[in-house]
Amino acid sequence: MPRTIEVGTQIPHGALRVYAMGKRGAAQERATADDLATMSKLVREGIRAGALAFSTNRLPLHTSIHGEPVPGTFADREELQAMAQAVIDGGGELVQTVPAGSMGEDRDGPVRDVELYREISLATGAAFTFSTVQVHANPGQWREMLMRSRAANAAGARLVPQVLARPAGLLASFETFNPFANRPAYQEVAALPMAERVKRLREPERRARLLSEGQYDNAGMGIMRHSLRSAFAMDRGVVFEPDPSESIAARAERAGVDPIAMLFDTLCDLAEASADGKTRMLHVYFSGYAHGDLGDIGEMLASDLTVAGLADGGAHCSMICDASMPTFMLAHWVRDRTRGPKLPLEEAVRLLSKGPADLYGLGDRGTVAVGKRADLNLIDLDRIELELPEITPDLPTGACRVLQRGKGYAATIVAGEITFRDGVATGARPGRLVRGRRTA
Repeated sequence: MPRTIEVGTQIPHGALRVYAMGKRGAAQERATADDLATMSKLVREGIRAGALAFSTNRLPLHTSIHGEPVPGTFADREELQAMAQAVIDGGGELVQTVPAGSMGEDRDGPVRDVELYREISLATGAAFTFSTVQVHANPGQWREMLMRSRAANAAGARLVPQVLARPAGLLASFETFNPFANRPAYQEVAALPMAERVKRLREPERRARLLSEGQYDNAGMGIMRHSLRSAFAMDRGVVFEPDPSESIAARAERAGVDPIAMLFDTLCDLAEASADGKTRMLHVYFSGYAHGDLGDIGEMLASDLTVAGLADGGAHCSMICDASMPTFMLAHWVRDRTRGPKLPLEEAVRLLSKGPADLYGLGDRGTVAVGKRADLNLIDLDRIELELPEITPDLPTGACRVLQRGKGYAATIVAGEITFRDGVATGARPGRLVRGRRTA
C-alpha cells in the first residue's frame, strides 16, 4: 500500500509465540525444544523477508484486553537467546525489548535485564536496544543502566539504551484515560452527554460516594497515585516543563484537601472548559519527571550510548500521544527551554534522524548527502508549535484515539516528492515498506 511515509516492521514476540505454541504460548508456558525450533525458523524467515528487528516485552504491566501479561513477557534466557541467534542467522542484528521494572513494578528488573542482554549479546553477536527511563520509584537507576551498558560494550557486547526526549505521560480526562471509570458512582452516569455527566458528578452525594469507592480502582489509578506530583492540567495550553508547584499534589497541599479529590475536581473543571470543542486534559508524567524538571532526560539524550525514541503514537492511542516528540524536541529543547541547558539544533536533528537510522541499519537515509534518499522536513523553527491534543473517533468501530498536531512544518519530502505543505497532505504517496538493512 502506498503511504505518505516509509514504514518498517519488527517481528513481534507475542504473536510469534502464540502462532508457534497456541494457547500454551499465551499462558506463558516454557517453550520446548520443538517450540524454539519453530519460532527460530519463523524469525529467520521474517528477517530474510525484511523485518528490521525482533521485538519483545518483559514488562508485566503490558497486558492483553483480558488483563493477562502479553505472551513472552516471562520468556527465559534460553528462549530469548534462541530468538537473538535466529535474528543473526537470518542476516539481521537487532533485538528490541522493554525491560522488566520499566514502570517501577520490579525494583531490580531493569538492571537484571541489562545483564541478561549483555550475556545474550556476547553469546550471539546480536545488538539489543531497550527502553531506559527514569522510573519515579527509583529515579537514579537509569544511571546504573547506562554504566552497565558501557561496561558491557567495552567487553564486546552491543547494547543501545533507548531514551525519551520528553516525560512519558498519560492524557487523562473523562474521554481518554479516566482513573475513575470503573467506580460505580461514575458508571451510573457514564453514558450521559458530557455537560450533564459533569453536572451529575459534581452533586455532593455522588462526589462523596465516588471518592469513597477506592476498592474498585483499576491499574490506572495505581499509576495516578504515584504520579500526582507530576500531573499537570493543560487548561492554559500545552505543558512542556511545568513547575512542580502546579502539580495536582502541590495544589492539593495548598488547598488542604485530599489529592485524589483534587484530581477528580480538576477533571471536572477540564471537562467543563472543553465545551468549546477543544478537549482539555491532564498530562500525567509517570516517568522522567521525578525531580520536577527535564534535567535527567537531558543527561540521557547527551550520552554517547543512547538513541532517542519511545515516541508512543499507537500502542496506547486512547491515552498516550507522544508521537509529537520531534516537535516537542525542536520547540522546547532547541528553542524555548529556560529551566536548564538547551540542545544545539544540530544535535536535535541528529537524534531525530541519523541516530535511529543507524540503529536500524538504514544507511540510505538519516543524513543529507549525495547518494542518500531525499527524505526531508523543511521546518520554520520560529513557528514550530504543538497544539492541544484532540480526540478523533476514526478507528474501527468508531473507537477514539488521541492526536496532537504540530505547526511549523513548511514541507515534508519523501523520496523527493512533497507529501505535505504546511501540514496539509498533497496526495503524493511515495512511501513503501522498508525491507531489511541497507547501505547508501
